[in-house]
Amino acid sequence: MITSGAGEFRPCKAWPGTMWRMTETAETRIEVLRFAGCPNGQPALELARRIANEHGDDVEVTDILVAEADVASRRFLGSPSIRVNGRDVDPSARDRTDYHYGCRIYETRAGRAGLPLDAWIKTAIQETL
Repeated sequence: MITSGAGEFRPCKAWPGTMWRMTETAETRIEVLRFAGCPNGQPALELARRIANEHGDDVEVTDILVAEADVASRRFLGSPSIRVNGRDVDPSARDRTDYHYGCRIYETRAGRAGLPLDAWIKTAIQETL
């Protein structure tokens, strides 16, 4: 962590070699990216909120509705996508660039799923602490 007149900065694990400015709110941000009408969008938001609540005030959840025109700029891998401090929670997806406006399928040990595993989100949070 670095402190300057502009606030405190911490190395960003999502983009090595960069820093991010800490805010006075939560240090960890879960982003739920989805498109309007996604059948797994609300369950993904509920999952993220439940896990955030387990960690107290240090974790904040942001709901982001993605428009089709913003797929590339948002690095959107499909709906729903969940990121912790800008990094996708699916370990196999962190280097992907196949952005698209459509449903996202997660490959898990138990098979295909419309939501990421709880453990992926919890591990991603632990990596930020």
